[in-house]
Amino acid sequence: MSKLIRDKFNAEHMMPTTKIMGTISEPISLKINQMVVSGDTSEAKTIVDHINQILKTNISDINADTFPEPFQTESKMNVDYTKPTGLFFLVTSGSAEIRVEGQNYKLQPRKIFFVNERLPYVILSPDKSRLNMLSAKFMWDKNLHA
Repeated sequence: MSKLIRDKFNAEHMMPTTKIMGTISEPISLKINQMVVSGDTSEAKTIVDHINQILKTNISDINADTFPEPFQTESKMNVDYTKPTGLFFLVTSGSAEIRVEGQNYKLQPRKIFFVNERLPYVILSPDKSRLNMLSAKFMWDKNLHA
């Protein structure tokens, strides 16, 4: 039953499995790297404003961190079909992939990478390079984002 509900929801909101939503500037990428390494959040508003401008909506539930070791998350999935939220990941340094329904997608540096969180997904950082990554949610608008 949940697959039918999910498919209906995705069709109604025109949500793809994944999508590159835009590219942040190099200076903003450097600000994110500085923020996650130093813990200094004085540039957070500038970073958020830049991403909001690209997505043409406000972001929330922002999480930025640095990962010094390889990892793989547990499978995650959002089963909320009442609000069309979008989820994105943004790599500013290092290497990461997202696996959605058995397909791996490489997260390219500075690209805002949407993943349909109503499908099971896993985040992987396969090598020993330090990964700096930001994630956040936004309200998906099929007229703006599809």
